[in-house]
Amino acid sequence: MKKLLFILVSAAMLALSACGTQSAPDGTPVSPDTPVTTAEAALPESCRLYFDAAETGGASDRDDGRPFSARADEGLSDVYAIRMPDGSYTDLKTLDFGEGVSLEAFSGGGAERLDSTHALAWEGEKYYSFSVGADNCAIPNLSPDTGGILRLDISGDCWVDGGGEEYAVFEGFDCVLVTGSGSLTIRDTSGLGCGGGGLPVPALIIDGDVEVYADSVYCAPNEGCTLSAAVLRGALYTGRHDTGGGDVLVADGLLLARGLTGAPNAVFRGGTALIDDMGGEPSTFILSGGEAYISGDIPEGTAVESGAGTLCAGNIALAQVNGDGAELLDRDADGSRYLATVYSGEWFPERGAAWNSLSAYCVGGKYYFAGTAELDGSSAGSMNAWGALHAALSGSSTVDELGASSLLFTGDGELTVRQCGVWGWGAVHGPVMAVLDGASVTLLCDEFALGSEAGEEGLFLVDGGSFTANDLWLQNSVLEVRSGTLHVKGNLSMERGSILVTGGTLVVDGSIWLGEGSVTLTGGELIIPGGVDAVALDAGELTQSGGTVREP
Repeated sequence: MKKLLFILVSAAMLALSACGTQSAPDGTPVSPDTPVTTAEAALPESCRLYFDAAETGGASDRDDGRPFSARADEGLSDVYAIRMPDGSYTDLKTLDFGEGVSLEAFSGGGAERLDSTHALAWEGEKYYSFSVGADNCAIPNLSPDTGGILRLDISGDCWVDGGGEEYAVFEGFDCVLVTGSGSLTIRDTSGLGCGGGGLPVPALIIDGDVEVYADSVYCAPNEGCTLSAAVLRGALYTGRHDTGGGDVLVADGLLLARGLTGAPNAVFRGGTALIDDMGGEPSTFILSGGEAYISGDIPEGTAVESGAGTLCAGNIALAQVNGDGAELLDRDADGSRYLATVYSGEWFPERGAAWNSLSAYCVGGKYYFAGTAELDGSSAGSMNAWGALHAALSGSSTVDELGASSLLFTGDGELTVRQCGVWGWGAVHGPVMAVLDGASVTLLCDEFALGSEAGEEGLFLVDGGSFTANDLWLQNSVLEVRSGTLHVKGNLSMERGSILVTGGTLVVDGSIWLGEGSVTLTGGELIIPGGVDAVALDAGELTQSGGTVREP
């Protein structure tokens, strides 16, 4: 076996609360005699907490058939204030007369108050909300006089300026509901802070094709509801997520939390959760579906209610496990699909790059990168990451030496690297090398190699853009070209695995050798001197149902 260029060495059973009782999809309560679904019936009672939250709660409207709660009017306050970007306070002007700043004036016409048809549903009942529609604009940092519910219907890219790091965003609301089809970025603030009021609803709800970014989130549970934060659909990206002693739910979509603290129960019903650190506090993980990956170790005293889905964490053997319906994986022994990324400012002493920790990217529908190094005409001597690395390219950048347990390139810029290799270790059993979008990566080293200590199957993916190298050696991988161009100026050698060309172009100036595996073309083009005869397979076959195999 050829040597890699370098190898990186790594030194309770629960009672259902008033916020989690069972309801039918139409919002009516389920009695003990009401039949439950097959999926629900297969779960132990301890895993049914918030089971139907996404079906009975979230963004709603007046005519959806659900009844209004007897406390529906408490979702509205009489007066709202604005913390301005300079830190000062003023009133929100809600009528044509009076003092203050209107939504339209603050946002340059991008935001407006929506009518009372826009509501919040929870537990099959509806509540009125102060609803703001926003389209590619600034949203004011609102606070109510007497609590209530803030609903934000987002389109395009929107943001909230908190007015300074000493102030929270949306402080005083019992609940903040973010819905729509865009992104909301919260900046210049101590964080998003809500909840701790009297309405029996979660403090924070994400529901829609919407992404929310906040360095810090603090959402205390409200009276009568033990759930602090619920991701029903969409995505929440946060650096520090303190639930204030309430539960957190991921029903669908994505939760990225660099740190998650204060949650007695972390409930995973669907979607994906990526968590770096649990803060040393034991929690109960309630698994009824979805997947949760923790890059750190679980705290001692952690309990797992194992109904369905996947949980991967360090030291999973320390958990007290009830049930056997979920897949429980040890981060190091079994490997993880969460490729936690790292970044060092020392990499760019002269021409800098930016680091965005609040990002997550799924590659191949299987692997998750969190955190992005943004390179824009940057130059570095060495970028040897103790983990995976996602680089978003713009302009033309150069790196002398680049290595990681996995690499992902996106954007529309160019990167030239003198020495490069990918070696999976620790939690990365299946390393990833991916070039997506319009990124262009050129390696000047004699050979690029990809493998892992575990020897498990990795992924080399080109889907848009281009990747150019001299010799390419893969230990055990799926090499797939979906679009764009993979150009091997020398030989392509793979000990075992498969080569798939479904689109784009695979150009090999030398030969292809595959010790064990197959080559499949369903589309695109394979260009190689000698054509099919230049593909050497010790075991396996070449199958072509589409595409073209030709000589240069």
